[in-house]
Amino acid sequence: MQPKPLNPRQQAFADLVLAGTPAGRAWERAGYEARGNSAEVQANKALKKPRIRAYLKAERAHMQETGRMERHELVTYLADVIRTPIGELTPNSPLVKRFTKVELADGVIRTSIEMVSKSDACRLLAIIMGWSAPEKHDLDASDAIKSMLAKIRSR
Repeated sequence: MQPKPLNPRQQAFADLVLAGTPAGRAWERAGYEARGNSAEVQANKALKKPRIRAYLKAERAHMQETGRMERHELVTYLADVIRTPIGELTPNSPLVKRFTKVELADGVIRTSIEMVSKSDACRLLAIIMGWSAPEKHDLDASDAIKSMLAKIRSR
């Protein structure tokens, strides 16, 4: 017996998570009403549901087998890097480069998160989207320059 397929919002949520979108933001973008912390809580609950877990596992296995990334996946990832505030990141987010948690002598816990560079993501996204193509400038050489060039060419 095959498991019941995900509904359209669950599918959208799972696909956004697979593309690297933080769970709370994916929950919002998939069309659910919860926002902010509430969206994060609901998203984390959804990630524990057997059907969603099975779908994510199967898709990740398929992605690993094919070993390729589509252009739109990279664009989505880079856009998420640019748009996601560092305060929304969790230790397991694909946007996190380094996460450290240190307990200080006075019992205070210091958390440090380093995410993927937003400026590098902007630069790469501009290249992929063709936004960084050089502008074309039409130049008009004066008669003096034209005659000088003609003399140089005639030598």
